[in-house]
Amino acid sequence: MEEKELSRFQEAKFSPVMAENTQTATLTPEARIAQLEAELAANKQIIEEQAEQLQAAEASAETKRPVVTHNRKQYSVLANQFTFDGKLVKAEELAGKPEVVKALIEAESGLLVLVQKAEKPAAE
Repeated sequence: MEEKELSRFQEAKFSPVMAENTQTATLTPEARIAQLEAELAANKQIIEEQAEQLQAAEASAETKRPVVTHNRKQYSVLANQFTFDGKLVKAEELAGKPEVVKALIEAESGLLVLVQKAEKPAAE
């Protein structure tokens, strides 16, 4: 690679990092702490969402049916499709419709059954 190309490559590769370092260098310690706390809170939220998705996937594998989550509880969907407010809803689409899940749970619908988690044996 020629020297000019290498220089442009390095600038392009490292410029986002340099820009971030320049921005954080101008922050006061208190502002930087606040920024890091906000990032930490956002990361914790992402981790919680991913943990819920993982639990739903595990429950779905156990029950062989689609599973939805509401208030940190997993529910197995017993019907492949159903009508809600005059609209056809497929079980696979239900996870993306939290308002429908909430309404079904509040109505104590038989379409959703709470998934009971099996106890894991204690490690010896």
